[in-house]
Amino acid sequence: MRHVMLLGLMVVVLCATTGGEAKPLPDSAEFSRFVLQIMRTYPTDGTHGYYWPKKGAWQGVTRDIEYNGRIVAEGDPQARCHCSGLTWEIFMRALDAYNRDHTPKVFSSWNDDEVRRFRRLWFGADGNKRCIHNAVLTFGIGFEIKNKDNAKPGDFVQFWRGAGSGHSVIFDHWVRDEEGRITALHYWSSQKKTNGIGYNTETVGGEKGIDLAQTYIVRIGASGEE
Repeated sequence: MRHVMLLGLMVVVLCATTGGEAKPLPDSAEFSRFVLQIMRTYPTDGTHGYYWPKKGAWQGVTRDIEYNGRIVAEGDPQARCHCSGLTWEIFMRALDAYNRDHTPKVFSSWNDDEVRRFRRLWFGADGNKRCIHNAVLTFGIGFEIKNKDNAKPGDFVQFWRGAGSGHSVIFDHWVRDEEGRITALHYWSSQKKTNGIGYNTETVGGEKGIDLAQTYIVRIGASGEE
């Protein structure tokens, strides 16, 4: 009986329930390792320029993106990207890499409509400003980092600035003053300032700075926040 109870506890830890169906989740640290490993393969010399069209269905990814062996997003002919496209691209490639190395596979049963819906939520196309946060929690594939001090490299972040503009990025570290207060965010994404993909630092506060109250951090996987 004790072995049965322990097995039941393991299933609770390893699975999330969405719509009544238990779904396996990856270890968050292991998934973040793939995220970081993949993003560090991208050149930061302008090879992948930044492009944000005001109209059209351009998907903002540098290359064809596959899910279960089929192309679900076509890459830009000039290998350009925008921030949301790039962070989604990294997630999808990390998912593919994780599933090649692990059993059981995770998030592997989505149909084409679900993949499209997931991407739309990630991009904020539904009008929800939490974007990545909304996509991850809606699909039950990760959790929110509520305490910003617990953010780690490889976490996905959507933030908004005081003036209203936003950005989709992968967390690297907080910059703090001598008293330990957060003064800036150092992250990886695609932006004009770095001529496309690269690391960037933005200050917190003010009209042009990051609004921490509108900064949404998520981590993919099953582990709870430390």
